[in-house]
Amino acid sequence: MRGRNWISGGLALILSFSLAGCSLAQPEREGPEQDEFIGYHLVYEPIPAEGELFSVEDENWVEYGSETLDLGAYGSTEIPQKILIGELQDNGTYLFPGKEGLNFFFPVYMAGYGENEHEVRLSYSQLELTRQSSQTEDAGDSYRYAGVACYGLPQGAAEWPEGQAAEYGWTAYEVYQREDGTPFGTIYLTGDGNRYAGAGGDFGFGQEWIQAEKFNGETYQKSSLELQVDFQVIPRMETVTLQQYDSGHRLLTEHTLSAQEALSLEDGWTVPMAEGIAYTLIVKNNADGTVDYEMFPEPLDERLPWETELWFLNDVGMGVPVTVELE
Repeated sequence: MRGRNWISGGLALILSFSLAGCSLAQPEREGPEQDEFIGYHLVYEPIPAEGELFSVEDENWVEYGSETLDLGAYGSTEIPQKILIGELQDNGTYLFPGKEGLNFFFPVYMAGYGENEHEVRLSYSQLELTRQSSQTEDAGDSYRYAGVACYGLPQGAAEWPEGQAAEYGWTAYEVYQREDGTPFGTIYLTGDGNRYAGAGGDFGFGQEWIQAEKFNGETYQKSSLELQVDFQVIPRMETVTLQQYDSGHRLLTEHTLSAQEALSLEDGWTVPMAEGIAYTLIVKNNADGTVDYEMFPEPLDERLPWETELWFLNDVGMGVPVTVELE
């Protein structure tokens, strides 16, 4: 599998890393190289100081295959490869113990039977998707996804420090899918990936992975997966109020949710729809004293739910999406 990377945003810093703290060769036996790369799990976490190793030595990480460590003049040795297996939650997201963050990956599912069997990519994205497309070409199937994740100041901070290195950054952990006889296989992340720090600015990165196979000595492209992630700075919202109005612009009802309540929700926030409603106004009260207003989006089809996502910041400044539904 081959890949190319790009990064955008003048304030962004990119750091390639391995959690073991050393340069490793590709696995020679079972391991991620034999499995399907399906995307990223994005974690907003402390950036290690220069020379500091980022250890994964805990009970949640398990050995999976091995890697060859080059010892230079002393030859080489085999060391265990470690992975962190995801746990599917009732709300349809994957939890990676000790690495709480945002899913942005797209597992492969084989649908149909016999001659009608075909590959389908499922979406496990907690990001706001701005693009999702697939196309069948002579060079193979191509899939393209883009999404937006939000972050902001930590709790209690009034502004971003000037001239100082960022304490927190986004880590894009690589996520793989291993066939195990079940419909969706085993979803896991590795300790490999890139870390991005924006220091209070908007930025993004992208990567294209190309899967190829050999036939009669020739290499053919089987499929490609192109991913784009954009990080956006948002203010810290303390409360949000949904105000429902009738066609005469008279307030029918309003419901308020605090940030603390929002971050403790597991299945989103459901608000009853008032009788005679014409539109709903979203009022966001921010910690810096500003107030933002926006219209609650109406579904394109009346059979679809009235639903949107609002982003709240946790203590360290990572954005957490909360689904809001009118019913």
